[in-house]
Amino acid sequence: MRSEKNVESKSENAGFESEFTVRRLCDVECFEHIHFNAEIAFVIDGAMIAKTEKQEHLLTRGNGILIMPYKMHNYKTKENVDTIIIEFSPTLIEEFINIYAVSDSVFELSPQIIEYILSIVKSKTKNTLLQKAILYPIIYSVFASNRNDFEQKSSGKIFQDALNYISENYSSEITLNTAAKAIGCSYSYLSRVFAQSTNISFTEYLNRYRILKSITPLKGSDVTVTEIAFECGFSTLRSYNREFKKYLKVTPKEYRRNGFDYFVVESEL
Repeated sequence: MRSEKNVESKSENAGFESEFTVRRLCDVECFEHIHFNAEIAFVIDGAMIAKTEKQEHLLTRGNGILIMPYKMHNYKTKENVDTIIIEFSPTLIEEFINIYAVSDSVFELSPQIIEYILSIVKSKTKNTLLQKAILYPIIYSVFASNRNDFEQKSSGKIFQDALNYISENYSSEITLNTAAKAIGCSYSYLSRVFAQSTNISFTEYLNRYRILKSITPLKGSDVTVTEIAFECGFSTLRSYNREFKKYLKVTPKEYRRNGFDYFVVESEL
C-alpha cells in the first residue's frame, strides 16, 4: 500500500559517509531541492517521475537518472516503486571534473548490474573502494546510454575556473562580470559557457551555492541567521530568507528549529 504524507521518514541506508549515501526506498516523493553532491536514482521495480529543472522523466524498471550538482530536482511515485537513490561527491570520480551533461542523463541498467549493486548495498560496508565499485558500473551505463550528450570541451577549464572563483569568493559581492575579469575571459563568453554547462545563469548558480553553504552553520552553530546571511554573501536578510525558502521550502529559522528532510513520503522496504 502506498505511504501517506507526513509519516516518519524511514529508509534502508548503506551506512556510508556523507560524501556517499545510499537509500533504498519505496513510494518515494520529495520536495524539489538541490545539494552539492551528484545524485543517481534508478528503479528496481514499479515507476516514478523524476523532475530536473523544468523537465520530467518517467522512470520504469531498470531506468535511472544522473543528476549533476546544483540542479533542482524532485521525485514523485507513479505507482508502487522500489528504488535506489545514491548521493555522491563528484570528487569520487575524477572524470567529473572535465565532463558535464548537456541534458538530463536518463539511462538503463541491466538486471545483472542491479543485482550486483544490491549485493554491495546489503553488505552495509563502509569502504571507499566499494563506493566506487557501485558508481563505476552505473556511470558506464550512463555513458553508454548518452554518448552524444556527454562531451569534453575546451571550455571545461573556463567553467571549472568559474566554479573555483565562486567557491573562493561567494561570501563577497561578486557578479558575472567580476568573475569573467578574474578568470580572464569575456562577460558574454562566460555567460554562454555557464548556460551550456548548468542550464542556469551564473547568478542562479551563485545563489544556490550560497544557500547550501549556509546550511552547515544553521545546523551546527549558534550564529544568528542574520550573521549567516551576511557571511554567505547575501546583502540583506530578506533576500537570504527568500532564496532559502525558494530552494528548501522552509525559512532558515524553521530549518534550524525543526530540521529538514526533503523526502516527504518514503517507507522502508
